[in-house]
Amino acid sequence: MSDITEMLSDWQFDQANRVLRLEPPLLNAFREAAAIVRADAELRQLAADCRDIVIGASGGDTPRVAETLEATLRLNSHTIDAAMVERGGMFPALLVPLLLPWTIRRYQEQRLPDIVLVDTMSDVTVWMTHYYGEHGVWGLGQIGWLLRHLRGELFRLGRLQFVRDTFRHSVIVLRHRRSGETAALSEAGVVYRSDGKINGTNGIYDAANKWTARYKANADSYVGNPILSAGVASSETIRLPAADWRIALRRGDPVLDVHIAEGSKLTPEACRESLRQAAAFYQAFDPPQPFRAFVCASWLLDPQFGAILPPSSNIVAFQRLFYLFPLLSDESETYLRVFGSRKIDPATADRGSTLRRAVADYAAAGNRLHGAGGLLLAEDGDAGVKPAY
Repeated sequence: MSDITEMLSDWQFDQANRVLRLEPPLLNAFREAAAIVRADAELRQLAADCRDIVIGASGGDTPRVAETLEATLRLNSHTIDAAMVERGGMFPALLVPLLLPWTIRRYQEQRLPDIVLVDTMSDVTVWMTHYYGEHGVWGLGQIGWLLRHLRGELFRLGRLQFVRDTFRHSVIVLRHRRSGETAALSEAGVVYRSDGKINGTNGIYDAANKWTARYKANADSYVGNPILSAGVASSETIRLPAADWRIALRRGDPVLDVHIAEGSKLTPEACRESLRQAAAFYQAFDPPQPFRAFVCASWLLDPQFGAILPPSSNIVAFQRLFYLFPLLSDESETYLRVFGSRKIDPATADRGSTLRRAVADYAAAGNRLHGAGGLLLAEDGDAGVKPAY
């Protein structure tokens, strides 16, 4: 375990901090936690085991690796808490500097820019600050999510974060051959409410007026229920002639998942620049499989924000970049991100910002927010979508 002792030394933390850019209070928390682990044989062995779970499965599926790692941490939580007491939440955090030299080597092998690593790993501070806000002590509850950063799968490029993935949503996207307009049809079999949202959204089911989407394609046309760019499905079927339209995106196609990192304002200019950076980055450093679209699933894409926020709102402007489509979700993530809790009492909720006031007032009137999806075809670049419907 001498290598674990060395990798958790103050000197190694100074080296790691060239990338992590931790502020002194957080850096000191790492050093204090590391001193406990260095002095405890069981914790040193556990740290080595956790590191080996990640490195030993370098080509494996990240969600499965994260599940194995988190299960190991849960199984050994008593040992961690007994030795580290209130600093127990720092043990998962220590895996970041333990894995960072391996991450740096992977970046160097792929000749990825150093600044991308620094920007990407800034999420460590974000999530540890969240932990501190919830528990009053430093720690990390998101090591499973951060494995994507450490394994070189997620990159922060400007304002946004990107991850390669396959398109997994019940939407078929078509592009007009001449005008470049985008249309979307629902996959067959999806059950919608009369309001065009997926049946079960916000836990509400429309037994009387629900309807099931249809889709049929042949050499001449594509026939189905359109997903309107307002983010809802229509029960009226349309026919798109194959002579005018081609399929641009469907389930299983390669895409870039877009994640909205915490930080500076979500301005349209910053988002467009981030999309430009992503297109250039993946073409230069990961070119073998071109992606078909940028895809985002977020509480920020709820089309209802267009009715309760000013037109100048950055959230509304962000939505305009994408073709919106419905997802099965509820209001809990919105409340967590806006108020810090998955449930709120609209009568007593903090109204200290324009967003909080709008959300609380909307909920007080009996309305229900939810998440939604958005897509932007790669061939449209950063200009934004041109919806046909």
